[in-house]
Amino acid sequence: MEINREPLLVGGLKRDAVIGRKLADVIWFPDVRRARRLLKEAFKRAAAGHVVRFETPVLLQDASTIVVDTMFGPLLDESGEVVNIIGFAVDITARKQAERDLRDSRLWLELALQSAQMGSWRLDLKSGIYTGDRISKIMHGVEDVQTFDKFEDGSPYIHPDDLPELRARFDQALLEGGHYSSEYRVLLPGGKTTWVQAIGRVDRERDCLIAIVQDITLRKQAEEQNATLRDELAHVARLGTLGEMATGLAHELNQPLAALQLYAGSALQLLSPADPAPLTSLLQKISDQSLRAGEIIRRMRNFIGRGNQRLTAANLDRLIHDVLQMLESNLRHNRIHLDYRSAPRLPLVDLDVIQIQQILVNLIRNAVESMSAAERRILTITTSRESSNVRISVADSGAGIDPQVAPHLFEPFQTTREQGLGLGLAISRTLVESHGGTISAAPNPGGGAVFSFTLPITRPQETP
Repeated sequence: MEINREPLLVGGLKRDAVIGRKLADVIWFPDVRRARRLLKEAFKRAAAGHVVRFETPVLLQDASTIVVDTMFGPLLDESGEVVNIIGFAVDITARKQAERDLRDSRLWLELALQSAQMGSWRLDLKSGIYTGDRISKIMHGVEDVQTFDKFEDGSPYIHPDDLPELRARFDQALLEGGHYSSEYRVLLPGGKTTWVQAIGRVDRERDCLIAIVQDITLRKQAEEQNATLRDELAHVARLGTLGEMATGLAHELNQPLAALQLYAGSALQLLSPADPAPLTSLLQKISDQSLRAGEIIRRMRNFIGRGNQRLTAANLDRLIHDVLQMLESNLRHNRIHLDYRSAPRLPLVDLDVIQIQQILVNLIRNAVESMSAAERRILTITTSRESSNVRISVADSGAGIDPQVAPHLFEPFQTTREQGLGLGLAISRTLVESHGGTISAAPNPGGGAVFSFTLPITRPQETP
């Protein structure tokens, strides 16, 4: 056997110890039997005029192992007869390690996508062919489809109302070579509709577009539920507004109705028997109808004052979190920094959830509007326990309370906003007081205002 300098350096061998010896006696293999079998077969095939190539691990003198790409072939004379066998070996340890790392990375990515219920797809920009993994295909209802030859092949599975926007974003990403993001509905077999979010980018080096897709149906349903709850709160607010207006109108109308009844009664007493009977009848009807109108107003005021509460044992911390979740987009849009400070182990409180949520929504929206022109926009919500009450405070860093408005802040029709009716705080006061609590306002020491209200503790021993 002859050998060049490089294998001697790699294997830590001396030339005199190698020349003339058998290859299997010079180089050590972790699996000797396999190595001898491979070498025997390689020499046999090379002697028969074939080129043989295989990969095998080799054990070095320092006990470390490398992987070599080995090739044996015949060396022919002028007549074409095999006179010798020549071999080449290339150390591919680094390449094999890179391949293992790449496989591991792909496996980790697949596991991460599966655990997050995400899928992936790829578009070859040259061929126009789409390929996707199993999760991606299931999301789009095309589990049995291997590839799409073009965008239109996938169109029947996309909701027709979302298709134009999806196509526009897609084309824009291809044109600009940037990131791609879209949310769209998928029409699954059987009539079910789901929401999918796709986020990807264009890879110009590999001339493809890759994307990660996720089923966001639950998130969309939660957003719809929040929107429905906001509508319900707005409806309650409108009803409350009507109640406050009705109370004011009832108070104002009672006096003229009482005067009308008094005047009609006085007129009846002044009539003489000789006066026409129709006149007496008309005055009597006026008196009767004014009495009827007064009774209707009295019943309406009793109904409004009595309210229609549905008290349940509620977790205040969870209630506040639900309100903040409903208003999340509003806070984010107005760049509000939220600081929520919850007292530990607050007891359950008997309250009307919708009404207390309405109060919080009103106070938080007022706080956000007061900070519209402020550089620092900090909304601080705090809960605390005070003897037999629980206090909820909403503090802002806005313009504060106008001293001229402060004494009448919770009265109806008091407002500093051009578009405001001045009923929000009045309704809030009515709702808080109907729960047996109080509501107040004070300047915020750091600038702005603090609105707080209390609710009586009716279950001191019960905590969530």
